[in-house]
Amino acid sequence: VSQSRYYSNFRSLKANTNYTVEIFELSAVAITAQQIRGDASPFIVEWPAIDNKLQPVRGSGCKMNLVSQTDRQFLGLYTADFKKFRIDLKITGAGSPFWSGYLDSEQYSEPFTEIDNYTVSFSGTVGLALLDRFSYLQDDGSKFTGIVTQWEILQNCLNKIGIARDIYVGLSTTIPDYFIDTDQTIFHRTYVDNANYYNEDGDPETCRKVLEEILRPYGAFLFVENENYFITDLNTTLSNAEGGPSFQVFADDFTYSYTTEWTNNLYDLAYLGIADSSARLNVLGVVNKQVIKYSPYRETTVLDFSANTDFTGTPSSTNHGTAPTDWTEKQWPYSNTWEKFTAAYFCTLVGI
Repeated sequence: VSQSRYYSNFRSLKANTNYTVEIFELSAVAITAQQIRGDASPFIVEWPAIDNKLQPVRGSGCKMNLVSQTDRQFLGLYTADFKKFRIDLKITGAGSPFWSGYLDSEQYSEPFTEIDNYTVSFSGTVGLALLDRFSYLQDDGSKFTGIVTQWEILQNCLNKIGIARDIYVGLSTTIPDYFIDTDQTIFHRTYVDNANYYNEDGDPETCRKVLEEILRPYGAFLFVENENYFITDLNTTLSNAEGGPSFQVFADDFTYSYTTEWTNNLYDLAYLGIADSSARLNVLGVVNKQVIKYSPYRETTVLDFSANTDFTGTPSSTNHGTAPTDWTEKQWPYSNTWEKFTAAYFCTLVGI
């Protein structure tokens, strides 16, 4: 059960707003929440630099600076379970957080020379970074199998994070000659074989790699904003549509909720303080060739098949030729492996 272990209140002088940061712990034992103090910069949301404007997965992190009022007060936050401690940041009094993630609990340091009232720094991640640590496997360790929609594969990956968020999808890519319902996206109409995400030895890709390969063909990218997942592309975010670009909203169980318009204005630039008046024009190289790499075999054994054991039912027989060079054609109605689409049959030849 996730329970509140620590909480701290602070005020942002720039935003003139009171905030509450809370650390939750997964524990079967009842925990009494303890109020703690932060230093002059108690909580900072960090957005890493983006090397490529088409980078498919874009996470964020945080840095917390907490005051240890007693010697090694926060040593219990060190653990090898990277989903044990969750961080929520919200406006004080608000019902839901606008930033939530996991404490980077595998790294911890503090000075030996201090006894009390010293600052200890922690980092956290919105959760997308954890996808590098999850293999594309089911909870019981078995493989995902079958041909499924890309929407189902998105669910498989995002469910690994374990934080309930709504999903906003706004993409400019369409499928020619196919109608996509208002409660569906292009991911609902595109199918992929799960076997693509396991190599010849059966080893799985990471969930981040799988997620990137789903998004990349559409020029799409995923990020978290105000505790919602956004899946969009440059054409949509730069749209001049009246009221803003249109987004389909799906609940945290991935079912369709409604369609809405989304404003492109995320922040007030005044919060940056001093703004530089200079600007640069950058020209990036374009891509005119695409290299597609694939393996023709999804298994180390290309085909393990025997018609004598696979074909079933009662066969009919037709004899051909004359002795001693005659042979028999057996026509079987069913197969355990293959599927027939016409009024045909499965055939074995005896005596050849």
